[in-house]
Amino acid sequence: MTGTELKALLDKCNNGFERLEIIAAANLGERSEAAKRALAKRKERITNKNNKAMKTKTYNVVFNDETSSNDKGFEMSYDYCLNYIRENNGTNHSYFADYKKGTVSIVCNETGETVFETEVI
Repeated sequence: MTGTELKALLDKCNNGFERLEIIAAANLGERSEAAKRALAKRKERITNKNNKAMKTKTYNVVFNDETSSNDKGFEMSYDYCLNYIRENNGTNHSYFADYKKGTVSIVCNETGETVFETEVI
């Protein structure tokens, strides 16, 4: 890739992230290595931010089928809810017996967002 071609690509970028990706992929020696390090740090910051958000929010386990819905009323961590589902799905524990072939979900109490969903087996 010539310098002119690279400049044309960089001029079309909408943001700094796109520019870093192009520079990292262009094999420009130290400049590309620096861009790769910057991308890795940016991804790490995003991951840390997402992990922190997941830890500060509380979650509930919700059961749904075509005709009804119930929830456990949990105000627990995401990991707690996921482990609860993994340990009990396929058993007759709690609502799992009533919602076979329906879905069980993890829902954020603060935002109402469904962050995980699977079939009740």
